[in-house]
Amino acid sequence: MHAKLRKVMGFVLVLSVLAVGTAQEAPAAQQVVERFVEALSAGRITTAVGLLGSNATWSEHDLFWRTSSGTDAQIRVNQLVRADVQIETEVLAVLGHGQVVIASERMWGDFVPEGMAPLRSTTVYVVESGWLVGITRVLSAEQRDALTLATVADTAWDDGADTYHRFDADGTYRNFDGIDDLRADRDFYFSGTYRLERGVLTFVADADSRVCNPVVTRRLADE
Repeated sequence: MHAKLRKVMGFVLVLSVLAVGTAQEAPAAQQVVERFVEALSAGRITTAVGLLGSNATWSEHDLFWRTSSGTDAQIRVNQLVRADVQIETEVLAVLGHGQVVIASERMWGDFVPEGMAPLRSTTVYVVESGWLVGITRVLSAEQRDALTLATVADTAWDDGADTYHRFDADGTYRNFDGIDDLRADRDFYFSGTYRLERGVLTFVADADSRVCNPVVTRRLADE
């Protein structure tokens, strides 16, 4: 009786080891993603391109949405490798019957603005039959705000109605009646402060601005 029990326990132990080994093995789609990211970080262009499907679509959202597909997606691989990209990936979930991999990523490279490394993104990979057919990378909201502010600070533009808007790095803005006033830094008729939070730009007018209501808040979302 004891001998039979030992045999049964031994059989159960073998099954348990096999089950644990199977559970620890990453899903096939995750393995494709990991090989792709490793190839990018190691500068192996041929390997990275070889994992892309012929009509793969690659979308990225930082300052704006941009999408490339087919050969353009292969060009994007070249751009990242030339910029000495380094990516750390943490897989958060594998969904869609093992075809969709959601990952949290940190990225370094020559293209990263000073003081912002690493860029933090959530990336969704879609894998079909061992090929990457879809990549969607979205930068964190805080870093998108920082990139946007870095782009607009100390800039001015014409809104098409001969009104010029200037955003300063200290968080203030001024509106000018024309280009001459802008260049001379005079006779601005509207001023206040601005801030950007999660893609929403908020303006607050100064109390002495020449507007009907001395305190005005305007929210512009992803226009």
